[in-house]
Amino acid sequence: AVDLCADFFLEGITYSNALTLKRMGRVYECGGLEEEASTFVCENFKYVTAEKEWLYLTKDDLEEILMKNDLVCETEMDVVKAAYSWATASSQDIDKANSLNSDSEPNDRKALKKFDSSSAQGRLLCLTEFFRSGLVRLAY
Repeated sequence: AVDLCADFFLEGITYSNALTLKRMGRVYECGGLEEEASTFVCENFKYVTAEKEWLYLTKDDLEEILMKNDLVCETEMDVVKAAYSWATASSQDIDKANSLNSDSEPNDRKALKKFDSSSAQGRLLCLTEFFRSGLVRLAY
């Protein structure tokens, strides 16, 4: 039954719902759904990152995607732009992300994170850390 549900969702996967389906696969422990949605995100990176849903990612989800070896993009600048758009999301988008992600991890784990992505300043610090760690880099 789970596989049928996953197949149903995957038939309707789009740029604007791929990240939600990826998250659903993780939350409901449906590895096939999570894996297929993740593949879709990587193969359609430039288009998925242009959607509003991109702004609602947690820092950990963003980092996981940016670390993928099979990320399809024309240049490293596509990755920089995607990370920057996430980091500079509007306060309304950050508030929506916080409400969507409020139950995704226990509060004690949130307290251990180096950078809190629930504020504009926190997201910019995350972006700085992405550059410093080499996760996002500019090709010269």
